Amino acid sequence: MTVLASLLVTVTLLSPGRAAEASDASVVDLAAGTALRRRGCTSADVDDGGGLPSITLDYQVPVPGAGTHLLLTFSTPLVHIADAMVELFEAVAGSLRWRAGNSGRE
Repeated sequence: MTVLASLLVTVTLLSPGRAAEASDASVVDLAAGTALRRRGCTSADVDDGGGLPSITLDYQVPVPGAGTHLLLTFSTPLVHIADAMVELFEAVAGSLRWRAGNSGRE
């Protein structure tokens, strides 16, 4: 069985800003630190004029000592099992840990 889902990881200089004020945004504690969490539903246009719904879950996590944020964007078109997919995405995001690199930062 194939489960359709994706994870896009982006490093950004942007702070949560107005995204933190959105009604679907919340602040959560992850192993990697405090993060901004947003759940949404988007619709991509398809050739026949209809839309293909997709569930998205974003986590914006500050990178310690770097002045940047790590943006984790999860998505799936499996809207009929959205809650189960979100649980999976939450488990993946919750597994994020920072490790000390050459600079000695954690």
